[in-house]
Amino acid sequence: MQPTPDIEPILPFIRRAGVVAVGRHKLRRTRKKLEFVWIATDLSENSRHDVLKWFPGLPIIEYGTTEDFARWFGFTHTKLVGLRRSSVAHSALERLRRFRVTPPE
Repeated sequence: MQPTPDIEPILPFIRRAGVVAVGRHKLRRTRKKLEFVWIATDLSENSRHDVLKWFPGLPIIEYGTTEDFARWFGFTHTKLVGLRRSSVAHSALERLRRFRVTPPE
């Protein structure tokens, strides 16, 4: 999956800004500092359910695959990243808002 033309120009800035957090435990520890959580489309249903449970009220974006995350951010075998609050993270959230996941009721 290719990045949308809207998000593609800011991906290098996201990486250079150092606002990307990786790892379930780290994301859970720093959830109050996150702008949003970005999950891969190839994340398992059980893990997806856990992410929705762990981050209530936080925007969850589902876009890209594990291979896309490796190419965009340089993290291999990563299916879950968080972006810490910053202007570039806010800009990314605005551009990816149409891929937001709504939790089941």
